[in-house]
Amino acid sequence: MGVVPEFEFDVFVSYAHLDELRLAEDDKGWVTDFYNAVHDRLWQEMRNKPSMWRDLRDLDGRLADSSIAEALHKSAVFLAIVSPAYMESTYCRAEAAEFCARRHPAFDLTVRGMSRVVVAVYGEAPVNDLPEQVRNAPTVPFSKTDPATGACTRFNKPRRSDPDPYWDSLDRVVRHLAAILREMQRGATTGAEIAAGNTVAGSNLPVYLAEATDDLDTERAEVLAMLQRGSQRAGHNVEPQRSILQGVSVRGGCRDYLARAAASVHLINATAGRSWGDAGMPLPQLELELALLRPEKPRPLVWIPPDLKPEAATNPAYREFLTQLKAGTFEVRAPAVRSPEVFNMPFDRFVTQLESRLFREPKAVWREARKTVPGGMLVYISYRAGNRVPVQRLIDSIRRRKYAVAFLDHGAANPDLSQRHEANLRYCDGLVVYYGPEGTGWAESLTLESRMLVRERHRPKKLGVVPEAGSGEDFGIIDDDVIPIRMRQPDQFEGLDDFLDAIEEDVHV
Repeated sequence: MGVVPEFEFDVFVSYAHLDELRLAEDDKGWVTDFYNAVHDRLWQEMRNKPSMWRDLRDLDGRLADSSIAEALHKSAVFLAIVSPAYMESTYCRAEAAEFCARRHPAFDLTVRGMSRVVVAVYGEAPVNDLPEQVRNAPTVPFSKTDPATGACTRFNKPRRSDPDPYWDSLDRVVRHLAAILREMQRGATTGAEIAAGNTVAGSNLPVYLAEATDDLDTERAEVLAMLQRGSQRAGHNVEPQRSILQGVSVRGGCRDYLARAAASVHLINATAGRSWGDAGMPLPQLELELALLRPEKPRPLVWIPPDLKPEAATNPAYREFLTQLKAGTFEVRAPAVRSPEVFNMPFDRFVTQLESRLFREPKAVWREARKTVPGGMLVYISYRAGNRVPVQRLIDSIRRRKYAVAFLDHGAANPDLSQRHEANLRYCDGLVVYYGPEGTGWAESLTLESRMLVRERHRPKKLGVVPEAGSGEDFGIIDDDVIPIRMRQPDQFEGLDDFLDAIEEDVHV
C-alpha cells in the first residue's frame, strides 16, 4: 500500500531497458540509480515510504503481460523516462497510451490542475508520438545540448552528493511527484482550489487560489494548506471545484470561480507556462486580469519572488506583463483603473502576511473598548512631503479610531525639530513615516533609526510607512515590525488597521 490509499503503487516507472545497460562492472544502471534516488528523496519529502513499481526483466515487457497491465491500473502516478530508446520502443509507448486511456473511477488524469503524469527526458527525444497528456505533462531534462556544436550531454548520477545538474533535475522530479501525491492524498476530487463556505459580510472567504506553473507546485501546495487551516478555524468548509483546465472554456471556468470568491491569490514567476484552451495568453496573466475585472472584489493578492527577472521570460508579451507587475504599474480598467496588491518578498514571509490578512482574528476586547474610552495610545506621524492634505487625512483617520496623535513636519524649517522628534519617539506607541517622491532615503534612514530604538527602549512598538501617491521608488526595508500603509481613496488607508492592531497586540500580550 502506498501513500495514496486508493492505489497499491504510488509511482509506475516506465522506461526502455536499453537505458539500463551496465557499461562497467560496478555500474548499477542509469535507471536503477535514478529509481533508487527518486524513491529515497520522495520518502524524505513525503515522510512516508512510497510504493514504486518498475519492470525488472531484461527485455521490454508487453502490455499483454498481466503483471505490467495490473501495475499500471493500480498506480497513482505515471513517471516516464523518455529517451530515444523509449520512443523507438512500441511497448514503452503502449504503456504511456494505456495509462492515459484508462479512467480511474475517482481520479482524472489532472487533479486540481496537477498532472498524474511526470516526464524525465534522458537525451534528445521527440515526443510527437506520445499521448497529449504525456506531451503536456511536467517535464524535467536530464541532458543538455551545446548550442554551438549540437552535442547532447546526458546527466549521470555523481558518486557524491555534490551540487550537480543531475541532483537539480532529480529534485524537480521529486517535487512534481510529491505535489501530485499530496493532492491525491486529499481524496477523490477534481479541481482548482476554492476555499469556500458560507459567505459572511466583510469576510475574505471564499478564496480563489489561482493555478500556478509546475515550478511553483511546492509553493502553491503550501498556500493551499494554509487556506485549508484558516478556513477550518473560521468555521468554513473547503469546497474543491473542478479545475478550470478541465472545463470546455478556461476563461469561462475562471470567471465562474472568481465570481464566487471574495478574494484571490496568485503566485507568479518568470515561467509563463502553456496557453491553455481559449485562454489566449499564459494562465497566470489571464487569471490576474480576470480577477482585476471584478471591481466589487478586493484587489488580487499577488506574490512574486524578490529576485524575479522579467527579462528571463521568453514570451515578449509575458515579459512586459512581468515588468509592469514588478514595477507596480500593471493595471486593468474595470471600468475604473484597478491594480493588484503585489508582495515582492520571500515566500515564507508572504504566507505569514497572507494568513494574517485573510484569516484575521476577531477584534480584541480593547479595540471595542477604545470606542468608548479613547486615548491611552499615542501614534507619532513623522512626515516629509510637499502635499500636506493627505497627511491631515491620515491624522483624521487615526483620530477617528480614538488614538492620540503627534505629528511633525521634517521638511519645514524648525529650530527645535530634533528635540521634538526625540521626545515623540521616546513616548509614542507607534511611528508612522509618511514620505513623498523625494523622501525615500530619508524615510529609510528614519525607519532604521527607529528600529534601533525599538531594541533599546522597546518603543515605538511598531512602525508604519506611507508613500505619497506617485512615489515610485520602492521602500528598501523589509521587516516584520515595518508595516506598509497605502492611501487607496482620499480617506482610506490600506494597512492602517493592521498597524494599529499590531500596536495593541504588542502592548496587551
